[in-house]
Amino acid sequence: MFLLTFNSCKKKGLKKNYTVIDTPVNTKIYKSYWFNKNTGVFCGGTKNTQGYIYTTTNGGSNWTLSHQNTSNSLYTIYFVNDSIGYCCGDNMYLLKTQNKGITWQEVNLQATYSYDTFFNGSLKGIFGNETNLFIVGGKNFNVGIIIKLENNSVKNGFKGFSNELSCGFNFNTNHYIACGYGTGYCTTNSGADFNPTTFSGDNLTACVTLNATTGFACGYNGSVYKTSDAGAKYQKILNYNHFYKKRINFNDLSFINQTTGWVVGNQGVILETTNAKQFNKINLNTNHDLLSITLNTNNQAIVSTSNGKLILFDY
Repeated sequence: MFLLTFNSCKKKGLKKNYTVIDTPVNTKIYKSYWFNKNTGVFCGGTKNTQGYIYTTTNGGSNWTLSHQNTSNSLYTIYFVNDSIGYCCGDNMYLLKTQNKGITWQEVNLQATYSYDTFFNGSLKGIFGNETNLFIVGGKNFNVGIIIKLENNSVKNGFKGFSNELSCGFNFNTNHYIACGYGTGYCTTNSGADFNPTTFSGDNLTACVTLNATTGFACGYNGSVYKTSDAGAKYQKILNYNHFYKKRINFNDLSFINQTTGWVVGNQGVILETTNAKQFNKINLNTNHDLLSITLNTNNQAIVSTSNGKLILFDY
């Protein structure tokens, strides 16, 4: 394991100090989660080939393999409290931990849901809380899946839709929006019913909820959106792709508050905003895809990459 510290020296773009954290893998790390600056967990893998989860208790100096499989990549990790968390991936694969990711057990969804092979898609996103937790996904851009857990138990109420889903907002204990390919689905009764939203024109890949009315989302088309009315309307605050640029897909974003945040995408693109209006590119010494960004308890940003690295920003 090694750490490399960089200070960007390019003439254009923001100069930020960051540390590259090596890991035991060289394939895609899709998501990491940090309980504090030292204790963290990440998941990743290769689609329909392999998946893994690793944990660290010393900030990434050492990593311990806590789960491995030979058929399902793992796409996201989400903790509902200091101990209980979930991780999801290919082929309706859902894992649960009750000890901060040290060990994982598969959740048997088929025991509760009577879905057929048509809806046997990849689970991509997790959002909500311990009382109402939603696992979303899909297949081939024409199948949408919403699964609900209530008080950490699978709730009968499998939802099948026509659009692939990958993320969501949790505005309050009743109001949630599942987002994805070209649209979203909203519930105001804790998941009893979902109805299509008016959003269109982009494949939303990640969402972050700040409070009961405000949230941000990013999309495959290289745009960032803000809602100030709990998803009734969306304002496009960034359109990164233009006809003279190589197209960039945004994969994830994170905000500390309503003004300060980051969005990451393919080919090493990471942008920072301090006013939720203008976004400035941060220079990184990599052209690998940046797949996710999360914050630790010190509000330090940690970015995961497609070549098995984690990038820790020193602020």
